[in-house]
Amino acid sequence: MQKSWMSIFMAMLVLTLPFYSASALAASVSVTSNSGEDGFQDGSLNGWINGEGDTWNLEVVVDDPLLETIDPNQVVLVLGTAERPFQSCADSALGATCTFAEPFPRGLNDGEYPFYVEYRFINENGVPDTVRSIQHVLRSDASAPKVEGFSIRQQGQDVLMDFRVTDQPATVPAVGIRSIEVYDSDTGAVLQSISLEQGDITFNYINDGGFGGRLQSSLEGQGRMSVKVRATDYFDHNAVSSGDNRLTFDYVPPQPLNVSFTRLGQFMGTHPVISDMVVYIDELSALNEVQAFSSEVELAGQRGNCVRVAGSDTLWKCTWANAEVNPNAQVSVRIATSDQFQNPVDTTLTQTFTVDSDPPVLQFFGSERTYQGASYIPRNKDTKLILQAAEQGAGVDLINGIRANLVDFTGGSASAQATECVEQEDQIFCFWNVRFSRDNDAVRVALSTFEDRVGNAGVGAEGTLQELDLHIDDVAPVVERLDIFGISESGVHDYFQSRDAVQLNMVVDEAHGLLILVDLRDLLTDALDKFPEGPFNEAGWFAVSEEDACERVDAKWDCKIELPEQIRSGPDSSVPLQVRVLDTAGNAATNYPDTDNARLTSARDGKYSIDLLGLDENEVDPDFWGIQRITSPVPFVDLESAALVPMRVPYTINLETKNDAEMLNVKLLGCQLGEGSDNATGKGPDIGKALLMGGVSESPQIVLEFDQFEGKEFFDVEKDFEDFESAKVEYVCNLQLFSKIGRAAVRAAENQEVKLEVRFGLTELGSKDENIDAKLDEIRDEVGFSILNKIRFLADIIKWGRYLAQIVTIINNFMLLVDGFIHASEGLRIVPIYGFSIASASCQTNLGVKATGYSFMSYLQWPAQVLSCNPAPFAGSAYGTYQSGVLSYYNGWKSQALIGGRESTIVQSGSLYDNIWTSGLGLCLPGVIYNLEKYRQIRCVEMQCLAEAVPAGTSTFEGCKRMGERLECKYFWGEAVGILIPFTGLFEAIKNFITGILRSPISLVSGTSTLLCSSFCPTNGFWATACDWTGNGLLLIEIFDNIIGLVDSYPTVTYDVCSEYEGDIF
Repeated sequence: MQKSWMSIFMAMLVLTLPFYSASALAASVSVTSNSGEDGFQDGSLNGWINGEGDTWNLEVVVDDPLLETIDPNQVVLVLGTAERPFQSCADSALGATCTFAEPFPRGLNDGEYPFYVEYRFINENGVPDTVRSIQHVLRSDASAPKVEGFSIRQQGQDVLMDFRVTDQPATVPAVGIRSIEVYDSDTGAVLQSISLEQGDITFNYINDGGFGGRLQSSLEGQGRMSVKVRATDYFDHNAVSSGDNRLTFDYVPPQPLNVSFTRLGQFMGTHPVISDMVVYIDELSALNEVQAFSSEVELAGQRGNCVRVAGSDTLWKCTWANAEVNPNAQVSVRIATSDQFQNPVDTTLTQTFTVDSDPPVLQFFGSERTYQGASYIPRNKDTKLILQAAEQGAGVDLINGIRANLVDFTGGSASAQATECVEQEDQIFCFWNVRFSRDNDAVRVALSTFEDRVGNAGVGAEGTLQELDLHIDDVAPVVERLDIFGISESGVHDYFQSRDAVQLNMVVDEAHGLLILVDLRDLLTDALDKFPEGPFNEAGWFAVSEEDACERVDAKWDCKIELPEQIRSGPDSSVPLQVRVLDTAGNAATNYPDTDNARLTSARDGKYSIDLLGLDENEVDPDFWGIQRITSPVPFVDLESAALVPMRVPYTINLETKNDAEMLNVKLLGCQLGEGSDNATGKGPDIGKALLMGGVSESPQIVLEFDQFEGKEFFDVEKDFEDFESAKVEYVCNLQLFSKIGRAAVRAAENQEVKLEVRFGLTELGSKDENIDAKLDEIRDEVGFSILNKIRFLADIIKWGRYLAQIVTIINNFMLLVDGFIHASEGLRIVPIYGFSIASASCQTNLGVKATGYSFMSYLQWPAQVLSCNPAPFAGSAYGTYQSGVLSYYNGWKSQALIGGRESTIVQSGSLYDNIWTSGLGLCLPGVIYNLEKYRQIRCVEMQCLAEAVPAGTSTFEGCKRMGERLECKYFWGEAVGILIPFTGLFEAIKNFITGILRSPISLVSGTSTLLCSSFCPTNGFWATACDWTGNGLLLIEIFDNIIGLVDSYPTVTYDVCSEYEGDIF
């Protein structure tokens, strides 16, 4: 049987041998490698390429017995309609190994790409021939797996998890899932890792994991983590689960941390305190019921109200409201609870207190500002009450521990909470916004509650808590004067330039304290930073009180305020500057005065504006001004007066400029003795002081004042000084001039040297004591003065004569009155019943009075007229008519001189006593005696000046002499000389007219009635009778006026200067 099988095999071999020989001589091509570089090392990825970017490597073996070397161009890749030759061929044991590499830097879409390889050659018959490999497929995977449906949570001691991973849908080739990782995304720690076989394209954790859905990782403690699932395929394409999958795990029971009492803090008082109890618990998950138990604390309920603390993942705050805490130094509380995972805890918390028995101390309670310890508030204005207290123990509840009784204020209550309270270390500051609208001048307030957190009642600074008296002040301060100056290195000046300091001087009428505010926001570039908002000022305002800048002068505040910062650079015009002045109560001044150096733009608001000059610093040595001339009204210094009084010599310095310079300020640096002099000693007396007068001017005045010195001795003048004329001494003064050019002030000062020539000489008489005595003797020896001293007794005789004349005038007026009544009674005859009887009786009486009176008066008319000097004479008196004519002529001449000839009563003299002219020409003997006495008194006044004023240095010889001449001119010679001085006589006449009306209103009434009756001039009828009765009534009043003025109706010398010095200098 075996031989038979072998025979058959050999027969078949012989039959097929020709075919095998032909096949052995035929060419062939086969694919030995087909993959991307990313999967080349792993044979399981043959036929796959990374679609995100890879290089396709293809390797074939070509067997051609007829050729020893294969040309790579004969080996062609056919992919669809595309053909590409291989790049290289090399001999190998199986034939020629040819390679092809094609990079895909931009990647390749997911899919399958079929291809084959052809070998094109010339066969043994010399005919082109082709052999082809079998068809192969290249698969591309460019997509990552997808992770879906991920969830994770703790349940009991296990963490349950589920998710689903899919590489690609079935219609698209996928290389397969290689690994799956569950990890903590916060730390990167891998919690669980799963590996899969190549080709696995789906995975479900619960169904395919084999773990029952439990996380295969051991967790300890408690916390939270963000858990992610990462799936990776064999080309390292990976995907991460989406969403925030946070795992809260808790294997630790809740941890009660501490217990506290909101009102107590770290201190305990001596009395039970009602306070909220707070326990903080550390627990990541949710808390179950929390209970508290304590023998030192009485709780309204054991269950606490627990909430998670905002911003924390694990901290809980549990509160038991209105717990009553007994006063113990140590309080223990047992806490029992569990978390949501049933982790139980039962522990005791203890708080230790420091016993506080010291009360808070009230340091101040009153108005915002005080004056001399008293509080002041305004009426009908918003203001504040301020509290300051000290507390070094448990502290004070700023809401409930401080309350004020403000029932007397608008909208106030008996327990008003402070508008705001702040606590700084051991100091407490509170304020209440209040308004007082009642009419009271004072109001009393008190604190209704003031205690610390442990119940200690507050006390005052002196041990007791007293009520506060608030004084109501509704009177605003009055700014009477305000001066504003600039200050630079050159000193104080009345203009403002760049980088000046500013000084404000003011006088304020205010009974209490002051707060002065200055707005610097326009004066300084950084006022808001340098002057931030304070308790009494807005940002950018400077504040100063009377304590720092003012002093009390004549019941007013005299303030000098220098702003602490230099003003900004100029030039600038109309720079705003506002000043506000308030009193202690907060009342603001509402009427600000004008000032010389600033423009007032709002008197109510204290708004001013100033012109700010720039500063020219380029002109380092200015020379703008020159001296035009120097003048002085004093020809020389009297050497004899120099020993009695400091002598002054003024000089006017007229400056001129050839530039456009304007004078800003002038200063006198000093004066000293110069080199030029022509006196014998070659020197001059020392200058006591040198003064600059006239303010800022282009014609300043320098006044040299010399100390008292013995002039004759100093200049070696002999006692007989007839040959001495004068001595000339030169003094040199230095002026410092400050100028401006355009809108810029020149910073550098210009120095101007001024040479002053002073002459020293002697007057005709000098002012020595022996010359004064000689002059006094000369006056005493005058014939007129000695006669007047001897006839002084005539004044008393004339006085009694005047009294007699006044009595005669009264009697005469009475007789005229009777006559007037009789005449007026004639108009009554027409009155029924009694008119005729009254008129007849009056007529009989008049006849008897006339017969007696006129007989008596005829003997007294002339003596009375001479003694009375009355220009309104008795009827028919020639002497009185003469006196009246003299006075009328004098008044007419005076009116001509004063007001151009127009007759007017305001310039008329009503008395012959006015001066020696009216008395002498009017033959008024009392007037002559009176004016001679005035002359005597004038000479005495001149003698008094010589004897007292000249030695005291308050006057000079010439001054006394001029004073005597002036008094003699005005009071002795009268307006006859006075009218030569413009307006003097006119003003005196007006004054006398007005004074006469005020002193004798009867004259005004009489003149008015006389004017009316004389204007209409009725001769009969009703109006004639009315004028008669009116005249009689006024005459009756005039009689009484004459009786009252019997003594003081004539002028007399009220103050006798001569009698004061009788037997002394006279």
